[in-house]
This record gives sequence, C-alpha cells and structure tokens, in this order.
Amino acid sequence: MKKIIFILSLIVSLTAGARTLKEIMQSGFIQVAVLNPEKDEFDSFKSLEKNKLINQFFENYTLKKFNKKITIQFTYVNKFSEFWTNQDGNIIKEKEYTPQLFKKVDAYFEFMSMSDWRVNKAQAIPMFKSNLSLICNFEQKNSDLHNIEQVMEVMFDKSVNFIAIKNTKLDNTLERLKIPKSRILYVSSRYGLVKGMLQKNKRECTLAETMLVLNMLTKGKVYFVGNVTPYRNRILAWWIEKNNIELNNFIQESIPSLKKSNEWNKMFSDLFGINYNLYNYIVNSYIE
Repeated sequence: MKKIIFILSLIVSLTAGARTLKEIMQSGFIQVAVLNPEKDEFDSFKSLEKNKLINQFFENYTLKKFNKKITIQFTYVNKFSEFWTNQDGNIIKEKEYTPQLFKKVDAYFEFMSMSDWRVNKAQAIPMFKSNLSLICNFEQKNSDLHNIEQVMEVMFDKSVNFIAIKNTKLDNTLERLKIPKSRILYVSSRYGLVKGMLQKNKRECTLAETMLVLNMLTKGKVYFVGNVTPYRNRILAWWIEKNNIELNNFIQESIPSLKKSNEWNKMFSDLFGINYNLYNYIVNSYIE
C-alpha cells in the first residue's frame, strides 16, 4: 500500500504544473521566477528593488481583495533560456509547449522581449515597456533616435571602448561583432555596466535597458545613441501558464489597481528616479 501511495505521489509531482489561484491563496504565497540579480548585467541593485516593490504591492493588493496577505516567494533563474526550456532541457521555438519551469513556479516576472515564440508558450501580462539601447558617456553631434547606422558607426569607432561583464550575453555579442578585446573594459556584475562607464574618463559605451537609465539620461550623465534593433519590444511583464485561467484573470485585474495605487509612482521614482508621466513621455520618445 505504501509503495502504491509513493508511486502516485511521484506521478503527481512529475506532472504537476503551476498551482491554481485557490491553492496559492491557501498557501499564503505565490512562487515567482525571476532572473538571479547576480546575473543581471545591467543593474543587480535595480533587479532586487524591482522584486521588492512588486512584492509590496502584491501583499497590499491581496490583503485588500481577499483580506489575506499573499507574499511573493522568488525563485532565481541563472539564465534567460531556463525560462523557456522543455522537459528535455531544449528550447524549440516553432513548437507550443508549457516550459518546464512552470512545474516549479506559479509565474514569471521579468524584463523580456515579447517574441512570438514566447507568447505561444505562456500568457504575457505587460506592465512597462522598455528596450535595449546603446548609451555612451559622450554626446552625439547629430543625434537621430531612429538611426541604426549611427549605432553601428559608434560600435565600430576605434576611439570608443565598451564596458562589459565577462561571460555574459553582452560580452558574447561584442565577440560576435568582432570588437577587439583591447576596446573592452570589464567590470564586476555587482558594480554594473553604467556605473562602470561613469567612473572612466575615456569615450565609453555600453548596452542598457533604456528604462533603467532614464534618470541619468534626463540629467545628462549618459547619452542615448539608439535602440539595438533585435531587442525591441522588451517589456516588464508577468508570464503565466496558458491554461491557468483563474490566475491569468487575477493578475490581469491587478494591473489597473496597481496603476491607481501609491505604489505605481513609487515604483517609478524608486526604480527610475522620475515620476510615471515623465517616464511615459521619455520612453515613448526613445522607443517608438
């Protein structure tokens, strides 16, 4: 009998997906996958702050709605690919399947591109839009926000150095572009790309989330060169298992409440150093 119970339990654990809203409420927490802040090459501190702020809102919102506080428990993922692998550890873009990570978590909450192949695998619920941008510590003479040629001109300007972190996506990108190692200055992941760039006196550039450098852009500390075309349409979003309808609806309903709450402007001022209206104006100017 014990052996039968064990086998049944094993089958359930292997086939179980993300939990229902009722199960989440009963447990008092929601398990959410995010990128490990130590692996966030753009800004580890902002990554931690993002998680802290969404948890504060989520606790307040669920307390008002259900008279019970639901806390977010974060599961750290070390690579973006881990969000989307199948049971064999592979990503097959042309196939629809539920990513394996949903067997361990209820939702994702992260900056990612809204690629068609991702949308086919999970339900995206957007909050903010952003983009990956080339920014520098010097101003362009003839700035054209939509000019990809200008981006490439700066990338291959031999007088410009790049700030990077070893063994990251950016480091690999610079290698594919055949940027010489002599033009790459490495900083630690804890220090961050933008801070690393601002500490130097040379002509330097890096790639960054436009959203995370808005405050520095408005103060003239860094200068926008242009969007990196393959990484358009990036969003900060919830991602939910497609067949988890109740949880999908619940998260969808929480977004308008968030936008009316005190936490909304606090999120922008704490993360980006500007209020939402200014954010919205700038991000649309830079991204559209």
